[in-house]
Amino acid sequence: MQTIVHRLLMVLASGGILVSFSEFWFYEVGAHVGRLEILLAYGLLGFVFLATLEIFRVDGFSGFFVAACLLGFLIEGVFVPVVYSGPPMTIVWTSMAWHALLSVTVGWLVFRQVMIRGKASQKLLLNLGIGVSLGLWNAYSWNAIEMDGAPDPVFRWRADDSFAMQFLVGYVLFISGHALASLIGRWSSRISKREFFVGWMFAIACSFSVALSSGFILSYALLPILVGICLWTLTHLADRESAPNNSTVAILSSPGMSWKDYAYTLCIPVFAISTYRLMVLGEIGIEANAILILTAGPVSVWYFVGAVYQASMRATGQSRPI
Repeated sequence: MQTIVHRLLMVLASGGILVSFSEFWFYEVGAHVGRLEILLAYGLLGFVFLATLEIFRVDGFSGFFVAACLLGFLIEGVFVPVVYSGPPMTIVWTSMAWHALLSVTVGWLVFRQVMIRGKASQKLLLNLGIGVSLGLWNAYSWNAIEMDGAPDPVFRWRADDSFAMQFLVGYVLFISGHALASLIGRWSSRISKREFFVGWMFAIACSFSVALSSGFILSYALLPILVGICLWTLTHLADRESAPNNSTVAILSSPGMSWKDYAYTLCIPVFAISTYRLMVLGEIGIEANAILILTAGPVSVWYFVGAVYQASMRATGQSRPI
């Protein structure tokens, strides 16, 4: 019974953290989208991600980022057919450049490390930076309209009430997810290989069904290829001699984040909503998508390719595990 409760909390924790950055803080979520359904969808894929980290004993950043990209491919390929709908762009955006680099690396790993081990100034700057950045991004995603044949988007400015309400929902999910992560980190309950395979069977079945129903079955092969590259890379980056407690899972669910640290996180909604309001009032149209793609895109590709190269060196015996 304790294990079942632990797994449920892991699903809710990972779902809250991921769905905030990837949905509620990313674009306007329509009323037709079920809040509970999308939370559970992200939570189940988040559990597959955590299981992958533990089974492969990922304890370095290269392996972690490959696993984060793997999660990004699953997010855009299991419940929706985005990743293989228009490659190569759909491979990088949003799977790698947003989900892997921002949602997982910044919103989960870096956030917890700074909030647990960082100085007060670092905690303040991190949350302030996340808030301002999300305010700038949402000023674009909520107001910019891409016109066919037009080189630049058209901005149709909207009041910030709807944005603020949705952002606050995302904030509650984000903080609740991290609070649950701290809670479940207080007791040890390793993920078994059986759970790992069950999670993957679920993801495979859903992805194939979505590809079939959406008409992308011919290009569906791209998803298993990407997944295969990630798993191959993780296999060769894995340090089989490392202790299970050294897994990155221990960092992602570390219990060291105290309740007083959550006061710093108020900077996220305050500065995000304030920045959004200033952009709307000043009608300052910045093509944040172009800026983000040209920065986060190359960074994510660099980390991913570097990890694959490192794995290939180990596979050929030209590099030894660190």
